[in-house]
Amino acid sequence: MFIEAPLIQHIARQHGTPFFVYDLDMVDQRIKTLNEGFEGLFKISYAMKCNPHRVFLERFKAQLPSLDISSGGELIRALDAGWDAAKISFTGPGKQRWELEHAVNSGVGKIIVESPREIDMLNDICADAQRQQSILIRVSPQHLPKGFGVNMSGKPNQFGVDEEHVEAAIDQIKASEHLALVGFHIYSGTQCLTPSAICENFANFIRLFEQFSEYADIEPQALIFGSAFGIPYHEGMQTLDIDEVIAGALPQLKGLKAQSRFKDTGLYLELGRWLVGEAGNYVTSVVSTKESRGTTIGVCDGGMHHHLGACGHLGSVIHRNYQMQRIANTQQSTAVENGKVNLVGSLCTSIDTLGHGVAFDGLSVGDLVSIGCSGGYGATSSPVNFISHPYPQEFAIQRDQQGATITPLADDYRADFSSVQALRKPQQEAREGIVVLGTPRSGTTLLRRLLNAHPRIACPGETNLLSACARFLHRETIAEGVEVGVEAGLKHAGFAQAEILNRLRDMAFGFHRDYARRQGKARWAEKTAFDSFHIDDIERVCGEQVHYLCMIRHGLDFVVSMQELCDKNQAYLQEVHDYIRRYPKPLEAFAHLWVALTEQLLAFAQRHPHDAALIKYEDLVAAPHDVLSGALSVCAETCPDDLIDTALQDKDSLGLGDWKTYGKTAIEAGSVSRGDGLSARTKGDLATIMNPTLEKCGYAPIPLHQQHSDDDAARRYELGLLLAGLKNKD
Repeated sequence: MFIEAPLIQHIARQHGTPFFVYDLDMVDQRIKTLNEGFEGLFKISYAMKCNPHRVFLERFKAQLPSLDISSGGELIRALDAGWDAAKISFTGPGKQRWELEHAVNSGVGKIIVESPREIDMLNDICADAQRQQSILIRVSPQHLPKGFGVNMSGKPNQFGVDEEHVEAAIDQIKASEHLALVGFHIYSGTQCLTPSAICENFANFIRLFEQFSEYADIEPQALIFGSAFGIPYHEGMQTLDIDEVIAGALPQLKGLKAQSRFKDTGLYLELGRWLVGEAGNYVTSVVSTKESRGTTIGVCDGGMHHHLGACGHLGSVIHRNYQMQRIANTQQSTAVENGKVNLVGSLCTSIDTLGHGVAFDGLSVGDLVSIGCSGGYGATSSPVNFISHPYPQEFAIQRDQQGATITPLADDYRADFSSVQALRKPQQEAREGIVVLGTPRSGTTLLRRLLNAHPRIACPGETNLLSACARFLHRETIAEGVEVGVEAGLKHAGFAQAEILNRLRDMAFGFHRDYARRQGKARWAEKTAFDSFHIDDIERVCGEQVHYLCMIRHGLDFVVSMQELCDKNQAYLQEVHDYIRRYPKPLEAFAHLWVALTEQLLAFAQRHPHDAALIKYEDLVAAPHDVLSGALSVCAETCPDDLIDTALQDKDSLGLGDWKTYGKTAIEAGSVSRGDGLSARTKGDLATIMNPTLEKCGYAPIPLHQQHSDDDAARRYELGLLLAGLKNKD
């Protein structure tokens, strides 16, 4: 556990403190012990998060068959160290889209999924990349034996799929075209020093592996056993008896491999701290001592900013001292009266305490303190930037017949994360859905046809789902300002607003999600022409969880088309009634309606600058591919070259919408400038209503109708009578 004092002193004299030092010979011996003891049945997988220093990554590349990563950043470091991506497994509960994209595109051999969300997202990514990805399900067991320092099973937790839901996850994967289930992973607890508990845990793993492999009807390629092998951090702890673990687990592994289903299965032992933890020491110098109310205080140049675990802040409820030794400054030594010392770091915070009541017989400035079990979860698990102290140095020790070789290790913690940022920035993350908002008769049905022809987007005919959600949220205010409606009633019944919105969202999105899955597509879009009448409540339901495409059209064309729609229906649509009652001339009513809806759409697009695209109908029909490409880029999608032709040839998925659009086999500009056919007087009357909004949209204002005085009107009337009289004489 403790590297020889002369070697520690040599490093301190040559390079100063604080530093970490790693005994690579001990690491090599532990790998040999596992390989020989388990007779090659276990393939060792190193958990990189334990210590991601390049010295271990490069060394293990030649020694171990597998590396486990937990982030896109770790993947970048592993590949940079020369690891073959096919030998990498990727675990972790919060994988982001860019991380999974990088894993898929890099050829990572095994991605371990931990939620239904990851399954769907990964399948979408693989569809885009036109790849088949091997995956494992991480199982969260219902039971963990006693004796584990950290329990990750039998309770709500972020890791893996609950045992009772694994079969549903298997079914979901089977329905995912681009995913192949090749095995299972379990890491249910850690830091165990009791061999019998580890063996009991492995027996539970095997039971679950057998159960779920049978349900999935697979001969798994890989089963990953989370080792949970602990190390003796604290005084009184005994080193794990690895021989006893091997003696208990080896017959279990042989029994599993004897089954025909598992004869070719690779069994992996995932571990980190047991390989490198005891091989590392953290060394700090005493820079000051003082007596405070009967207690000797030793202030060190290292501390919490380098070694969070030693200060009790990495999984400990109560701070227990790590095992440590004092290497005395031979020039002077001061006895400690009661044989107990409090060791603290140099940070300006009371939680920077390395040890309470440490049993040292003396303490002086210049003494070295070597803290054991520090090879894992050290600097990279600590707030190294806190209060701007220097980073710790690192050294490796190897021995041969000539003696020990001490190698300074390059500063490997301030990694260049520009490559990570580059992977995160290139494209906006695709959200689950796309919502089309536009005034009625603005070309939304044409846009719906184009979206539905996209290989990744399913856009059904008008479902009215979001309008229904908005009507559900409709409320009225009565006397004393009391709100009346379903939402208000549910609030009084104890349901929070967020819960109400989440349930509505889940219902609406769920229908669209299922529809998209039935169409074999990754994403969904919603288009219902009259959604724009409910834009505020639809925004409450959808928020920032979707992208938006907002369609606008010239106001004159809108009023003509609305009149045509109402004539065909022989009635005014319900949403128009308020305007018809207020403005007796129908075209003026439609003009006021256009202004109200268009102003809402413009304001909405301004509120969502990064996730909404504003599309003018006239631009779409003039250059459909270019305009659609720009709109889809906001949705993190591309526009295939043949999309327009594919959309116009499709007659099988028309749905509700504009009947004229569905009859078209080409995109035509014939509907543009239909309003030009209105009389000059009518256009002039409408201009006073619409011109300010037209100009906001980038349209030219309508010429105003020339107004005449009463005298001028009388003269024009008399002139008309005169001309009529002359005509009658003829």
